[in-house]
Amino acid sequence: MNDTPSPRTTLRAVESSKPVKKSATRPTAGENEVPLDTRLKTSSDAVNEAYATWSKKKGEKEREALQETMHELRRALAALEITIAMSDRD
Repeated sequence: MNDTPSPRTTLRAVESSKPVKKSATRPTAGENEVPLDTRLKTSSDAVNEAYATWSKKKGEKEREALQETMHELRRALAALEITIAMSDRD
């Protein structure tokens, strides 16, 4: 018989063992934080530029650059979704 707890059981135990501070899960806006509208514009411009470069030369470096910029855009969109969800709470 295997006495090792399942990952799901272990996760529940960890989640219920300590209360999480609100500030630990949602960082507050700091002086160095880029405004969301700027972040969305910058990341979408970077995707457009990387796509144009990749479409001309479909090399590995160009593909990686495009994927990195797409990832940053996804992160900015996730931040927007969080902002929208938080505004629904208010």
